[in-house]
Amino acid sequence: MSHNKFPNSFKGQQILLNAINKKNTNDADKSVIKAYMLTKGIVLATDISNGELAADHEIKRIMYEGKSEQATITRNTTFKPVWVQTLLWIQFLKVNLGGNVKLLTDWGVTIDVNGHITFPTDFPSRAIISGKIIVKHGAYTVGTSPLQPFITANGDDMEALGAANTSAIASNDLSVQMGIKSSIETAARKKLWATPKKDLRLIGDFLMKLFATDTSVVGEWGYHIVSLVSVSKTRKSMLKPTLTRTLSGIVLGTKLINIGTTDLVYHTGKKAVGTPNIVKGGEEVGLNKGCSSITVMNPSLTEKVLFTVVTK
Repeated sequence: MSHNKFPNSFKGQQILLNAINKKNTNDADKSVIKAYMLTKGIVLATDISNGELAADHEIKRIMYEGKSEQATITRNTTFKPVWVQTLLWIQFLKVNLGGNVKLLTDWGVTIDVNGHITFPTDFPSRAIISGKIIVKHGAYTVGTSPLQPFITANGDDMEALGAANTSAIASNDLSVQMGIKSSIETAARKKLWATPKKDLRLIGDFLMKLFATDTSVVGEWGYHIVSLVSVSKTRKSMLKPTLTRTLSGIVLGTKLINIGTTDLVYHTGKKAVGTPNIVKGGEEVGLNKGCSSITVMNPSLTEKVLFTVVTK
């Protein structure tokens, strides 16, 4: 059993469209998809044209996304020393204000209903706190700020830290702006690419049905045909005496193999109802239609059972 693995990326889908167009052109009147495309109203030339326009938006999307990511990196690098000092300032103020955490709200610090300091995880909220502390400190007459002893002892350059905070906010704004532009380009690309993408899937489904007995031929059109078994895994299970287990996602056409010496019992479906199937130790049984989920039981009172199935 095979599966047509559709490409996830826009670039991969564009490559597929070009491969289909090339194959269709080369086969000319003998192309097996010509009549089907006519029936479905598929025009490859239009799809390719829209794909080229969509590619322009994709290039811009990548550019804006890159600028957004770079701005975020710059923001984080610039803001890190500011936030480190902010946390130290808050802890010092808590002590210097006599432990009265409510007074910290005047410095932009958030206090919950239990009287505990809460520290935000997002950048904007953190930048606001840092900015408020710097501004509040600067509003005091020189040498009278409750924060002054810490600043003096640690040599904090408040002007430089304030500038860094402002710069980090600007970088964050740029990141957001570039992110919005990237999203706009993504939306424009998706709109142009919606029909070509749909057509690619339709043609792929048609070819898989047309060449049902030899799906490898579909690969000649650029599709990636893989065996379901190759993308699945063999799952080894053990059941202790009298226990039951339900297994789902089983690949149809594969086998349940009893690799132990004790008989096991299984039912098709997720419930142990109906006529049970017995697989003796060392034997195997095919799992076909209706066996995508099975319920396996160990009827033994003393021995464990070991078995394998192939799941997705």
